[in-house]
Amino acid sequence: MKDILNIDTNGKVREKYLRYVLVEEMRKSTLNGYVPSNGAQLGVIEGKPEEYADYLIRQVQSSAKMNALFDKTVRSYSSAGKLIETRRLGLFSIDPKTVNVVKNTDLFKPRTNITHAIRLYEKYIHRTSKLPVISGVISI
Repeated sequence: MKDILNIDTNGKVREKYLRYVLVEEMRKSTLNGYVPSNGAQLGVIEGKPEEYADYLIRQVQSSAKMNALFDKTVRSYSSAGKLIETRRLGLFSIDPKTVNVVKNTDLFKPRTNITHAIRLYEKYIHRTSKLPVISGVISI
């Protein structure tokens, strides 16, 4: 069976297929039915998989512009003035250091990126009781 999350020649995935896959994955998630404390502000009112899918699509649109081949190095400085470089990969702009069980190149595969992104979101949301605010690059 052909995967509906094929990437086009520019590395983009189609939003309607991404949404379908996200809804299916969120049905299996520990977040299904869970409403974070700031959920209403970000569109997760009842904790439904569809609400999470819409929130996650806004995140992907903001960070990677729906590009599964997204690859960016973010530079920042610590409070001590040390340069910190963080690489962000794939649809959810994942820091490969947070998912060291997978090769960096595998994060360009939409399904792999989605699987790890949902795991990171679950961990973050259960720890903080909040959704990360959509800011362009996730740091969870």
